Formats: sequence, C-alpha cells, structure tokens
Amino acid sequence: MQNQQRKLDDESLHIIKELQQIPDSKKTFLTEICFDVAITFGKRTEYRMLYFNFNLRKIFFLRHAKVREEILFSSLSQVGLDDKIKIIWNDLFGNATTHYIITQSYSDTVQIFYLLRTLSFHPLSRFFEEDFKHDIVKKKYSVKCKKRGQTAWAHRQMIIYNGEFILFGDNPHIPLTICPLSSKVSFTIHANYILEINTAIRKIILSFSNDHELNMTYNTLMTCEQFIRPPVIIKVRTFTSNKLAYLLNSCRDICIKNMLYPDECVEHFAVLCEILRAITKKRSVTQGNKKEIMIEEDEYLKKPQIGKKIIYPEDELKQYCLTDDPKKYYKNFVSVGKGGFGDVYKVQRIDEQGYVALKVLKHSVEERSEKMGIEVARMKLWDHPNLIKMIGCWLFGNQVFISMEYCSLGTLKTIIKNQPMPLQDIAYVIQCSLKGLEYIHKQGFIHRDIKTTNIMLDGNYNVKIIDFGLVVRISSNPSNRAGSKSYMAPEVIKQIPYNEKVDVWSIGCVAQELFETQPPYKEHGVIKGMFKTAVYGAEGLRDITKAPVDFVDFINKCFVFESKDRASCTELLTCCGKDTTQRQQPTALDVVDADTISSNTFNESSIDYIFKFIIIGEFSVGKTCLLMRFQDGTFREEYESTIGVEFGTKNVQIQDTIIKLRIWDTAGSEKFRCITRGYFRGSVGAIIVYDISNRNTFEHIDEWVQELEKYNPGNHVLMIIGNKCDSSQRTVTTDEGKNKAKELNAEFFECSAKTGENIERAFLTLTELVLRDVSSGKISLENN
Repeated sequence: MQNQQRKLDDESLHIIKELQQIPDSKKTFLTEICFDVAITFGKRTEYRMLYFNFNLRKIFFLRHAKVREEILFSSLSQVGLDDKIKIIWNDLFGNATTHYIITQSYSDTVQIFYLLRTLSFHPLSRFFEEDFKHDIVKKKYSVKCKKRGQTAWAHRQMIIYNGEFILFGDNPHIPLTICPLSSKVSFTIHANYILEINTAIRKIILSFSNDHELNMTYNTLMTCEQFIRPPVIIKVRTFTSNKLAYLLNSCRDICIKNMLYPDECVEHFAVLCEILRAITKKRSVTQGNKKEIMIEEDEYLKKPQIGKKIIYPEDELKQYCLTDDPKKYYKNFVSVGKGGFGDVYKVQRIDEQGYVALKVLKHSVEERSEKMGIEVARMKLWDHPNLIKMIGCWLFGNQVFISMEYCSLGTLKTIIKNQPMPLQDIAYVIQCSLKGLEYIHKQGFIHRDIKTTNIMLDGNYNVKIIDFGLVVRISSNPSNRAGSKSYMAPEVIKQIPYNEKVDVWSIGCVAQELFETQPPYKEHGVIKGMFKTAVYGAEGLRDITKAPVDFVDFINKCFVFESKDRASCTELLTCCGKDTTQRQQPTALDVVDADTISSNTFNESSIDYIFKFIIIGEFSVGKTCLLMRFQDGTFREEYESTIGVEFGTKNVQIQDTIIKLRIWDTAGSEKFRCITRGYFRGSVGAIIVYDISNRNTFEHIDEWVQELEKYNPGNHVLMIIGNKCDSSQRTVTTDEGKNKAKELNAEFFECSAKTGENIERAFLTLTELVLRDVSSGKISLENN
C-alpha cells in the first residue's frame, strides 16, 4: 500500500492554536528538547540524537542512547544556514571545530537553527516549552514493534503524536528515533506486517505483531502532520549593508575575522563602534558624513570632565623618593616580569638579608609624574596583609624605582598554567583578595586592574594584590576605559561612569579563571569577548556540572550586569561563610612550591628529606580516611567526598633520618580526574587503594597503574592497600590482593582506617623503600 494524503486532525489544530495564544508571562521555560539528525564529523556523516539540556547548558550527541560527543553552550562561536546548518564551536583554548547538521524537515531546521544561533549570541538564553512543543500536543497511539537494524531486529515502543512519532528502547525516557511527520515522509506497507518509512535522511523498517497493529499505526500516521514553522528571517546578512556599510574597511575586516553577526552588530552599533575604537585606537571607525551614523557612533565616546581638577598633596611623588642609585642597595638583578608600565626584577639586598622585587617604571617622571605619584602613595600609605607593601622608592636618572615584597610563589596565572586550582584553594585565594579589595574600597579607591597576573603568593602563601598603577578615586566618578580587556565590566567597556563594583566583576573573572583556567569568553577572542560582555554580560561558568552550587552562585553574584545590583566585596565576604584566609593546614596550594622551594625554606633544619606521596583509587574506597588516620589518628564514618585533592603532612624518622611526608589524597570520581592527574607528577611514593568489600574497585587497579605511569613514569615506589579489612562483607580475598601486588612488583597491605590496623606500618614501609631507592640513586628527588 502506498502513501496517501495526510491531514492533521481538528482537535490537534485547536490545541496548537491555543498554545500560540499563551503570553510569554505564562509560559514555562524549556528544560530539554531532542532532534533526530545526521551530523558531519570531518568527511564522515553519522546519525545522532541532538539533545539540548538547558539546565546543564550542554548539547549532547547521542547514539543508541549513549553520549558520543558533547558541546557546551558557551563554546558555540558561529551558526549559519544554507542547505545545512553549519556550527563552529571553540574549545577552551580557541581551537575551532566545524559540524554540518542535516535535518529531516524544514521545521526541524528552523527550530535547531534558532536554538543554536540564539545560544551562540549568549549561552544563558532561555526558551519556552510552548514555542517548541507543537508536534507533541496530543498522544494518539502507542504500540510495540521491532525495528530492523544493520544485523538484527530490535524491540521498540512506538508512540505516535500529532506531529511526530518516537521509538524508545529499554529506557522509556531516552528516544532512539524521532521522526517528524513532514511532507517529506512517506509510508509503504509490505507483506508480513512490515511498514517502510522513508525520511529525508534515512529509511526505517518496522515489524508489527499482526495486521491490526500495522493498520492502526498506518491509519493513525495518516492523521498526523508536523507543524509548519515560518521561514528563518535574518534582517542583516552582510557587513556591507545597513549601518555596517559605513564602517571603515579595516573595521569590517575585524568584525568578520572575529565571527561577529551582522544583525547583532547593527542592533548594538554604538557598542561595536566603542570596541573598535578601543582596538584600533582610532577616533572614528566610520566613514562618510551621515549625521545619524555619527551620532550613534559617538554614543559611548568619553566626554571630557567638567570642573576643576583636584590636586591631592599626598599624591606628590617626590616626597616618597630617595634621589640615589638603587644599585647601592641591591645586587644580582634577575628579570622576573615585564608589563605595560614597567619591568620587574628579583634583586638581593647588598647585605644579603633576603630578596625583594624591584619595579622600574618605563616612563620618565615628566611623562607620568601624577600617575606614578598615585601608585607610590598607595603602596606607601596603605597597610593591609593582602596588599603588596613598598619597601623603598628611588628617583634616579629621571626614572622611578620601587622596591617591594618579593612573592616567591608567583602569580595566580603561573600557578594555574598546567591545571585548574582546587576549590578549597580558590576559596582561600578569593577570600584574601576580597579582603584586600574591601580595604581599597573603604579607602575610597578602585583598583581597576584585578586579574590573575596581579594577584601573587609570597613564600608563606599569603595572597598579595599588586600593581596600583591604575587606581583611581571613587569620588572622581571615572568613566574612562582602564584595565585588562578580558576582566572589564560592561560599564568600563562602554565608558559610562562606574564605581568600585567593577573590581567585583573582575574578581568573578579571576575566580572563573582559577576554576577553568580561562576568564570569560577567552576562547572566542578579546574582541568578541568584549562585545558579548558589553551587550549580554558574562556567560558564567562554562560547565556548571563541575562546580558546587555555592560556587556557581558566587560567580553569578559577581557577574550581575547592572552595577547597582552587583554585590560589594563586603557582601561577598559575608556570603562566603567560613573564613578560610587563616590557613591552619597546608592545602593543594602547596604544589606550587614543589618545584621552586628547597627544604630549608621550611625552617626545619632537622629535616633530611621531603617525600611526596600520592594516594589514588576509585571513588569512596577510603583514601581520605587512611590519610586522616595516619596523619592525626582520627576517623569519621562520614567524610565529605574529596573534590580535586586533599593534602596532609607528617614527619617520620627512619633510623637517624628525618623525613617530611607530603601526602596528596586525590578524588576517585572520573569527573575530577582532569584535576587530580596534575598532582601525579613528582610523587616518589604511590598508594593505590581498593575496598575489599567492593570488587569493582579492585578490578580498576590496572587502570590506575596506567594513569600513574602516564603522568609520573618510573620514578616511584608502588604500594597496593586493601582498605576496610575490618568488614565482614569481603569480596576480594587476601591472596588475590597479594597476587595483584606481586604482578605489579608492588608492596601489599590490608588495612583498616576504622580500627587503624596496619596504617602506620604501611606508610612507614613505603617511606623506608623510597629512602632506600633515593640513597641508591634509583629514585631522583629533582622533581619531588
């Protein structure tokens, strides 16, 4: 039987009409939606279920109900439409990937294109269920059938709605096939209760149990039709039409290169012109004399300040300077940094009583005397433990030299170069930074250049905000653009009057960068990032599934678009809760000195060696319990699961040798391994823990050995520990544990963190074996 003319039933038409009349104020936010498509991956094309999850802000590519690929909403860079939907997305480091999506109907094309393009404008965009559910307003028929695959028939549950049918497998919540019932779909009935369905991208063959079910299915499908959506209309498609035709050619090229949308640029033309001025350093970025274009271009142009300029005696530079050569006071100049306003050197005091940082300002006194005076005055007059302190200042050879505390652990940017920072350390750093900023704001100033390169750690892990070259008084009502582009608040980019809340925005950028290694929009480039920030605000965390709710909430408080509604530093400190700025115990921040600080830095002259141990294994095997039992003899039945890493230290004595053990306890959950792998490096002792009552944890030992060898090859002693030997629910025998350890050439112990059995013995044995190999030269402590 061949396909007949299909017509949607009147009841479904009536429901759809009512749906279209619901005002936005009464609609429900869309949380998820699926489309059955074909997607190109390089030169190959494969079927995928395109699953949008708006709570997780991700697009999942499913195949047979399993996630094969995923894209963050925030990574979408550009979406285009020709005969296929073209999407370009960037990874965290700006590497672009292109896919083409082939849909089953024009209405699917319209919906997918609209979703993707809107999300590429702003990843926090929201949509309504009522605007996308026209094809499932009425469930018409449900029947069991079989679908022919490449090699066999598979059982399916078929549900027919007014505008599409869906095939489910064993999981009734995850569709395996969705077929929109557009005019392109045709049906043919064959012998043996077979229904052939031809769509724009595939052929579906279904088998039914009897003639009745086949005919019911066919007849129901004949009363179904996909809702026909209006065509896609993009008002401005090129940079040579509308207002954009007046842009300078060089500015149009910048827009095209940075993948800005023409219609988006027309809508926010004044913002675009302001950003182009900032990038090109041109007074005007348009050509021609059209008055309305010139007026709009100048909307955010900084207006000259009216009124008499106030001179503050405390900002007079020379009162803080010695007129002498700083080389009389310091020696051994080593360059450690260069910036826009000066170079920084690590120098040693002439009396050899330690090191300081010496900043040599680039400009002569005549060029920037006032700015230099403000910077030097702040360093001299401000007194807060989280602000860098000036030691001395010299005016010599028409140049200014500023000596200040030396921060041996470097900038936050350096610390997160190879991996993100664990959450407990982010909390410590951000709280300290907020306290420093709160002090600055209470003194009546704005820092204006908060970023990861302007926050440092000294040798005692104290957080120090540096670089006061852009500080300005709040009372001056500033509006000029200042700071680093990736950390600017919207009002700074647009050069509208702002206050101290711009520092709060920058702190949000820093917190996001510490967690994800990149500030907002960095993968899309500086220009596009500035445009999106000025128009839409920040994107928030890219992947909220990796962060606890409190951290997501903190970031969102920093990124409130309107500065009047944005939290202050004091309010953020209040919402942070527990004060973490007094570090009673070392945390994962201690990794930064593993490569930069020798053992005598600890002022423990009796210590002969420092060994780094790492504890790894599956989730919930008791790694933290083992560490706590060994470190301080405590045990709790319930420990909060480790996020990233925990850290402990203990001094032990092996005969006449005193050794400081620095022990890293890593998270076993797969989602944290991208963080914990970075801590494998330099460990000289590795403990793989399994739970004797959970065989699955034992069977994953080989995977952990492979991880260890990949990220810390060879230079360690391996130990296998079977934890919870007090348990009566044993599923792994002692002999199995011994044999596995023998196979891996590892030491073996069964322990109980609950009772303390064998804990001390295991750690001391590992320490003895490492000491033996260090003494023989088999293990090197160079990277320990």
